[in-house]
Amino acid sequence: MLRDLGDGLVLRCAKPQDTEALAEFQRVRQFGEDEPVESNADSTRDLMRGDLPGFAPEDWTVVEDEQRGAIVSAQCLISQTWSYGGVHFPVGRVEFVATHPDYRRRGLVRAQMRIAHQWSRQRGELALAISGIPWYYRQFGYEMAVEYWGGRRGHPDAVPRLLDGRSEPCLLRPARPDDVPLLTRLYEQGMRRYLVSCVRDDELWRFDLVLRSRGASRYQEIRVIESTPGVAVGILVHRVAPDARTIVYELEDGVRFENVTPSVLRYLRAFGRQQAGAPKDEQSSRLVLELGSTHPAYEAVCDALPVTIPCYACYIRVPDVPQFMRHIASAMAQRLASSTWAGHTGVCHINFVSEGVRLTFVEGRIKVDAWMPPQLDNRYRPRIRDALFPGLTFLQLLFGYRSVEDLEHAYADCLVASDPAREMLNVLFPPRPSFLWAVE
Repeated sequence: MLRDLGDGLVLRCAKPQDTEALAEFQRVRQFGEDEPVESNADSTRDLMRGDLPGFAPEDWTVVEDEQRGAIVSAQCLISQTWSYGGVHFPVGRVEFVATHPDYRRRGLVRAQMRIAHQWSRQRGELALAISGIPWYYRQFGYEMAVEYWGGRRGHPDAVPRLLDGRSEPCLLRPARPDDVPLLTRLYEQGMRRYLVSCVRDDELWRFDLVLRSRGASRYQEIRVIESTPGVAVGILVHRVAPDARTIVYELEDGVRFENVTPSVLRYLRAFGRQQAGAPKDEQSSRLVLELGSTHPAYEAVCDALPVTIPCYACYIRVPDVPQFMRHIASAMAQRLASSTWAGHTGVCHINFVSEGVRLTFVEGRIKVDAWMPPQLDNRYRPRIRDALFPGLTFLQLLFGYRSVEDLEHAYADCLVASDPAREMLNVLFPPRPSFLWAVE
């Protein structure tokens, strides 16, 4: 037992014998007993088997009502590795947060969050992440700070048809275990266009390809694109749904998206129609590429998929901002070196009100230290600071989600002391798209 919560409720780690009770709990808790999600039960069983790299059943916390012998709240922490401008960093992802309606507003999630944060700190993780409902996770120290999903959609009938007598230029086949190196390489290649992404190594690809249950909510179809049999030119990952929602689409260097994408769309249209439950199924009347805000395939689908799907945002919690910035200092230094600030020597103070950071530049090298701003520096007129970003707003800048000007416009108390300081911050933290297919 991790903690006695009173009123007959105990907070503890899950055990293998909890598998079916936890799976049933997750099945009905997302939308209620009238709208069960069977795929959540399968995803829970997948996690409880312990096959996901770096995860064990004990990484679940559950709150049990001992009098009823029932699980009434639960969540889990999935450790993984992300990349920030090519610099890898450890992350803890909180997932499957749920509470029985009769037990809500009793602080059960807050108690479990404290445990998750403690575990994450013990594991040496520099950030935590949640893809969750609006506002809720802000109360636990999270900020919406990384671009999440977004894409393009259109009607299947708009997909260009293959001309009579022509053979399909590219064919798609199910990926095999011996394709794992190809999947890893092309995925990593594609993620270079983004500031923040999840690192997926061979072991993770094997799990998704071989061990994940087909009925699980996180299950994806993984395909290899071939120009001729045995000649792979790309990879595709999409969901099992009438809209065949695609989340990964990458090609070998030198292969043009405009040449391959019509074949991909025709494959997705055929797959989606096989999945459609009824002729008027809403999802069957659209195709979706959910590849983030920017992707080279979008230029090739502008006529077939003309509707832009706006991005959501992923919650991020960074317990120690100076520590995180020290970890990614090489990425910051690289931006500085490629700008007019190359070789700069000086100091920049960034004030978060209750804490802050001091950046010391010596001929382009960057040293990051924690800095406690004096109280007078928190007023409208700066005393020491070069910029003021109250609360967690700086995370939006740090993770490329918003520019300095965006934050100044949105928050009256985000203040930059001078034009040179604004110019430097724009160099160090330019807005950049991110793409998160996180481990879950």
